[in-house]
Amino acid sequence: MVTAIVILVVFVVGVLVLFVLLARRQGRPRDDLWGDWMRRHRLSAGEAGDVSDGVSRGRQFTDPRLRAAAVDWAGAMLRTDLSGRATVVLLGLYLGLAALAIIRLPEDVNWVVLAIWTAFSVVILRRRRRVERSFEINRDAAPPA
Repeated sequence: MVTAIVILVVFVVGVLVLFVLLARRQGRPRDDLWGDWMRRHRLSAGEAGDVSDGVSRGRQFTDPRLRAAAVDWAGAMLRTDLSGRATVVLLGLYLGLAALAIIRLPEDVNWVVLAIWTAFSVVILRRRRRVERSFEINRDAAPPA
C-alpha cells in the first residue's frame, strides 16, 4: 500500500513538472540556437560538430575561438536543458524514495524498473556534469580580455 502511494505521488509530481516545463517552453519564440551560435562564432559545420561533441564530453579546447564557442554552447545547454535543477531535484527525490522502498518493502520492489530509472538518472547527471566541466575549464583557460 505504501509503495503504491509513493509511486503515485512520484508519478503525479513528475507529470506536473513535465507539464510546467513544456508549457514554459511553448511560450518562448523558437530560436535557432545552433545557427545563431555558429554565425556568432564563425564556425564551419565540422568545427561546430567538434565543439558540440567536445562540450558533451567535457573537453578543453586550445584554440581561443573554439574555447569561446565551447563556453557559449555549454552555457546555452545549461540554460535550456531539461536536466536543469528541477530535474536534478526530482531525480534525487526519486532515488531517495527508491532507497526508502528498498529498505521498507524489499519484496514489493520492481527491480527492473528501479534499475532502468537509476541508470537513466546516472546518465542525466553525468551528462550535465560533463557540460558543466567543459564550461568551467574552457572559461577558466580563456585569456583575459
